[in-house]
Amino acid sequence: MTNPRWQPPWLLVLIGLAGLAVGALSVGAVWLTAGPQVVDRRPIAAPPNIGDYVPLFQAKLDPDLRTDLIDRMRENNRRSSELLSQAHGGAGALVEFYSSQDVRKQFTLLVYRGPSPHPLYAPYQDPDWDGEPMRTVQEFGEVSCMVYNDPDPTGKPSAERASHASQCARTNGALTVELQPTGDLGEDPASIASLVDKAWDQVLH
Repeated sequence: MTNPRWQPPWLLVLIGLAGLAVGALSVGAVWLTAGPQVVDRRPIAAPPNIGDYVPLFQAKLDPDLRTDLIDRMRENNRRSSELLSQAHGGAGALVEFYSSQDVRKQFTLLVYRGPSPHPLYAPYQDPDWDGEPMRTVQEFGEVSCMVYNDPDPTGKPSAERASHASQCARTNGALTVELQPTGDLGEDPASIASLVDKAWDQVLH
């Protein structure tokens, strides 16, 4: 018999992910709502797939996963989408979890009808004082990614140190698409940027 209190580790991460993502994005959006602007309130539909990734509820979930947890995650997506919309003056917005079919890799998709700063911002660090920057921004075509360079106490050269993308985004005057990967999926920023472009093309059409 399944323990009703047990939850798979990946699920614990996913339940709170959208709220955290929206909170972080809202901080950078204050300047967007500071003055009058035309707001595009058209709803946004979640793409049926982004590359090999599908909305979490279409993946091969554990059959023992409790229905109330699935309902809770759906509600989190809905409420997070509302909060993202509110952060951008009521613009059409979407927050959706995506995963591989085996649910081992996941990311959060955030989309809203409005612009955002581009490229993403990372503070300057003087290499003479601070060494390798902890955060850098990498650009892949029209996508920019925030990349964290993991500290290494053993003193490995920077080219050998682990790094991971925490978010990748593409924007113009009317639309912003952002992906926030979970776990080791972020270790290849270029692949995340490619997923952003795939999502962008589907949302536009």
